[in-house]
Amino acid sequence: MTLVKKSRRFRPLTLNGTSINKYQGNVTSQNSYERKICEHQMTWSEGHPWPRGSGVIEQGGPFETIRTRYAASFDLSSKFSIRQIGNPNGFERDYTGNFMPDPSGSSAFLQTATEGDLRGFVPSLGDSAIGAMGTRAISSSVPTVPTADLGVALAEIYREGLPSLVGAQLYKARGGGKRKVVQESGSEYLNIAFGYLPLLTAIRDMAKAVITADEHVEQLLRDSGKNVRRSYTFPIERTMVEDKLSTSSFPWPSLTLYHWTNTGIQPVKHTSVERRVWFDGCYTYYIDPRVLTGLRGYAEKARLLYGLTINPSVVWNLLPWSWLIDWFAGVGPIMDNLSAFSRDGLTLRYGYTMEHIRVTQTQSYPGLTTPGGVIPRRPTITLQGERKLRREQSPFVIGLQGTGLNLRQAAILTALGIKRV
Repeated sequence: MTLVKKSRRFRPLTLNGTSINKYQGNVTSQNSYERKICEHQMTWSEGHPWPRGSGVIEQGGPFETIRTRYAASFDLSSKFSIRQIGNPNGFERDYTGNFMPDPSGSSAFLQTATEGDLRGFVPSLGDSAIGAMGTRAISSSVPTVPTADLGVALAEIYREGLPSLVGAQLYKARGGGKRKVVQESGSEYLNIAFGYLPLLTAIRDMAKAVITADEHVEQLLRDSGKNVRRSYTFPIERTMVEDKLSTSSFPWPSLTLYHWTNTGIQPVKHTSVERRVWFDGCYTYYIDPRVLTGLRGYAEKARLLYGLTINPSVVWNLLPWSWLIDWFAGVGPIMDNLSAFSRDGLTLRYGYTMEHIRVTQTQSYPGLTTPGGVIPRRPTITLQGERKLRREQSPFVIGLQGTGLNLRQAAILTALGIKRV
């Protein structure tokens, strides 16, 4: 089904005014100003039934909507009057009408916002990144995911051995000079990041799996053959950016510089962005209770509880540098899903990844004054944008994820560089 685009404008407001120029008491010219501003919303949807019902049958589909709002520090519909006299001598100018804070083209945006303007004001991560995040969410939320993943942990211990004692490498490097100490500090960090922390995680997961073994098996058998709904939520991202704007920016209409005085303090634009991404899906699988009895049952429980098996996920995680590729391309979650969906008749009946972005942009004139102080000293305008989108999700979407390295990832790459110098 093709997505249908719908567009609407609301809260319309017409700003207008008249400027009269006089010289030695005689009217020399008269100008009128008008600008229509409004809030905008664009929606792309197939049209879906409401209410959704039980959630067993897929009733959703691709959906996206973007909406903008505005608010000013004073009533935009109020009329103000400004009179400027004697500059040059004998010159008078009167303006009566509306004013609007406009340091970076806000009034034009609110007047003629296009689809590109709305998408640019409330930017999405993009379908590629959202799809990759959805693949990660599926790999973490499938109902048959083991409580512990000991297959990779035991294989790495067999290949690499146990991590060295914390501080041992720095102790050995104490007589090799500063360069040797710096090099071994990188090795020490990697020993913790790739040795101790994964080992402690494996021990913790193993303990949890042993304690909850019976409960986990009972839950698997209870949900077998049923529709199992799962969700996964990513951490909320919040950013704040401050931009300095040109001191030559003035409200709408700008009229002449004689009407405005800027004390030299630059107009400021503060932009805050809040982003939420989450996944909702419905799974079904089947586990025959008979396979969990006898000698075969021990092997099946080891796979279901402790991840003790050889599958594409284990092989991928044991490959050199696979962890680095996963930071950017997310191949690992695809391997996890390939392993999970090849067993137990696991099927994703439907799955959707959602993104919700809120943008708040406040623009102000900290140093603006006018003759007679008619306009408030700090006129501000706040533009708000909200974007909601839903995308159908597959377990096998590969794509670039994220916009850069986090602090831990950067520290690991730095440690690798120090070790090899």
